[in-house]
Amino acid sequence: MPSIDHLRHMYVYHFDTTVRLMDLAENLGEADYHQDPGYGRGSIHALVLHILNADRGWRIGLETGKRPQSLAAEDHADLASLREVLAAERVAWETMLAGLTAEQVDEDVEISAGPGYALSISRWKILHHVLFHGMQHHAEIAQCLSEKGQAVGDIDFFFYTQ
Repeated sequence: MPSIDHLRHMYVYHFDTTVRLMDLAENLGEADYHQDPGYGRGSIHALVLHILNADRGWRIGLETGKRPQSLAAEDHADLASLREVLAAERVAWETMLAGLTAEQVDEDVEISAGPGYALSISRWKILHHVLFHGMQHHAEIAQCLSEKGQAVGDIDFFFYTQ
């Protein structure tokens, strides 16, 4: 299984990549930022909110055993609001990961996602799911940004570590 240091490093990459894409999104006008490209989960804004909801939902699920309600789109209608959520979520993840032991990473956890639905799964699988989920949507955001003239460059982990 992955080491705690490995996981912490991967989460730094995850959050740094989200920030990098949000920085580029700031160069767009409101119409381009909120335009649905016709694939994925919608606009750049919708994709960032989706990543943050997943990050937050899985983290709280790991901490409490219960998935929270998603953040309401109407309460987070602009990039500045999403930046606040991202900053808080990053700190919360860093705190949670700092407190994990190798044994806990390998443990099974049970998370309730609503009445009659509970998931029992290894914590490491959830930790990796969050990273890969973010990677998928980072790629979609990068595509949207590139289509709108914002040169994203390489966001691969390999290039991040160089």
